[in-house]
Amino acid sequence: MKRKLLAVCSDDDFLGRVEEELRESYIVIQTGDLEEALEVAGEEAVDCIVCHHDVTDGPRCVSELDECYPNTPVIAAGTGSDVMEHLEAGADDYFLVEQPVEALKRRVDVYARGWFESKVLESLIENIPAGVLVVDEDRRVTLVNQRFVEIWGLGELADDVVGADDVEIMDEAAEKVVEPEDWVETTERIIREFTDVTHTELVLEDGSVLDRIYVPVETGGVQRDLWVFRDVTRYRERERQLRGLHQATRRLIEADSMEEVYDAVVEATEEVLEYDTVGLYTPKEDGDALEPAKFNEAANELFGEVPELPMESFFGESYRSGELLVEDDVREHELVHDPDTPLRSEVAVPLGSHGVLGSGSREVAAYRDRDLDFLEILAANARSALDRLEHEREVEEREEWYSALIETSNDIITVLDPDGTIRYQSPSVERIMGYAPEEMEGDNTFDYVHPDDRERVLQEFMEGMQEPGIHDTKVEYRYRASDGSYRWMESIGSSRLGDPVVEGGVVNSRDITERKEKERELQRQKERLEEFAGVVSHDLRNPLSVLSGRLELALDTGDIEHVESARDAADRMEALVDSLLELARAGAVVSDAEEVDVEKMARTAWVNVPTDDVEMSMDCGVTVEADVDRLVQLFENLYRNAVEHAGDGEGEEGLTTVYVGGLEGGRGFYVEDDGVGLSESALERAFEHGYTEGEGSGLGLAIVEEIAEAHGWTVEAREKGVHGGARFEFHVDESPK
Repeated sequence: MKRKLLAVCSDDDFLGRVEEELRESYIVIQTGDLEEALEVAGEEAVDCIVCHHDVTDGPRCVSELDECYPNTPVIAAGTGSDVMEHLEAGADDYFLVEQPVEALKRRVDVYARGWFESKVLESLIENIPAGVLVVDEDRRVTLVNQRFVEIWGLGELADDVVGADDVEIMDEAAEKVVEPEDWVETTERIIREFTDVTHTELVLEDGSVLDRIYVPVETGGVQRDLWVFRDVTRYRERERQLRGLHQATRRLIEADSMEEVYDAVVEATEEVLEYDTVGLYTPKEDGDALEPAKFNEAANELFGEVPELPMESFFGESYRSGELLVEDDVREHELVHDPDTPLRSEVAVPLGSHGVLGSGSREVAAYRDRDLDFLEILAANARSALDRLEHEREVEEREEWYSALIETSNDIITVLDPDGTIRYQSPSVERIMGYAPEEMEGDNTFDYVHPDDRERVLQEFMEGMQEPGIHDTKVEYRYRASDGSYRWMESIGSSRLGDPVVEGGVVNSRDITERKEKERELQRQKERLEEFAGVVSHDLRNPLSVLSGRLELALDTGDIEHVESARDAADRMEALVDSLLELARAGAVVSDAEEVDVEKMARTAWVNVPTDDVEMSMDCGVTVEADVDRLVQLFENLYRNAVEHAGDGEGEEGLTTVYVGGLEGGRGFYVEDDGVGLSESALERAFEHGYTEGEGSGLGLAIVEEIAEAHGWTVEAREKGVHGGARFEFHVDESPK
């Protein structure tokens, strides 16, 4: 769709040239009258206004147009003698009429294609730390911020790039990219596809790393390309330093000699900081000087032989004061050992009584704050390792402790970004959760938390990150392991947002799954004991009262019939006690499970139960992981229940057959009879401890349920099965609890 240009002009020659140049992209509306121009600008919603100098009182015309339509750009066109008057009146730009009209078109394009938006964007993007570039459909730069120019080194000012050819900029930028051909090919493909592309990294020849984002924008039928470049070099460098520090720390922990400590410190400093010289000085026995203990090859090549240093030197001062010292230009230091040294800047980090860690660079002021943080931490770790090596007994104890901590600890140490992104996992995560530490890096830790616990844990983490230091609140939650199962974890965290190395949170987590299972088992045992107490206090009280009363009567009257009744009561009590013991054993945790044939166990149990004339029908074909004795016990109780309760009817309702079969898909088995079935009350309370509709203990089906639950199975009672009687279905999980 064409844009609209209002030309306030009476010069036909100028108008003709404007229309000829702009007609493919614009509808040109002409008027020589100010009042008519004001009316047209309101009705037509023009995108740009050109006010020619032949209009009477041009500055007043510009002023009124700008006042009425402040969001519409106004370009004054004249001979140049009245530039300031028009600009002071509110013109956004001034065009010399003797210039080619092509130049006017470019200016109109810039203003008309998003003048208002560009003003808003300019005020926004100049304050963000990322480089921003907007290119129009003609591949011309319409908007760019100063940060973009700085990142790519395209000049001094952003205005120098506006209007430039994007292809030329891309070619110039390609010279700075490590893989220029891939850069050009990928960029062209992204522009053609015109779809979002987020977070692709570019490595530049100078070692910088850029994070690139592409967003296609289409407004008013016009397509634009929005590019955002963020320098992530420091972030990547921090990650590299953190990993290097971790690796060096592990080497220091495992070191068995001072030489190993020296090697670890020098190599870590050289590899992570990449300075010219790195080495360690240790004090001589007489304490008068520092002697070289370990230096990198670059130092040896530079000096031929690294010299001793007197205590009255730069490194000696650091050793004596115990302070980290930095000299931006050692040649200006009053204690310089060699005024002709090729090094310009040096840093000295004290190692307590063990000496000084030093590094030198040929560059002036080469040391950055984050490098010094790394050196201080590394030096502290080295000093600790050297302290331990001086005391052999303590070294052995501490080595065992550190080895246990790193290799066999039940704790997982995690470093997180403020949003929960995992930056580091200790090696113990592989043993406990099954993940390799690097496998989880970059993931969000809350994605692993059980959905039911996630919001609570996230809230605790966010609150903890607000205040620095260790937080005493322990959080319990479920965390997904590599096999898909969830394990219970207990975590305590420390906020390290202010630490320039960490800049996040450190979380210490412990696996408490076994403790949770024991707690649940204790709770089940408590509930079982309460149920036992109820059975004992209720069901044993009646036969105990009968026994006591009958014995009293027998003593008073001498009537032997009372003794017979007392014996029946005692038998009843004995049966209840046996059932209680059986129930207690049924609820124990299964520990000796093996794969067994359900039908075989069912037949074994059938032989152990008096079943009179009742027949058995088997069609199972299911195998399960089970404790053989418990499974036989389960069937025995089901058979007794059927014989005692399912045959209470007469004729066709009496019990004749007990059926054992497999559930569909082999996921369990059932036991069913052709008796009278379960009453509505029995169906609701079948597995309740002490419930019975006959003379039994009321514990038989409770024992069945306890055995099933101990195996990790679920049991369901059905009012009537296929054969008309009661039916009990057992749904079997893959493994017992």
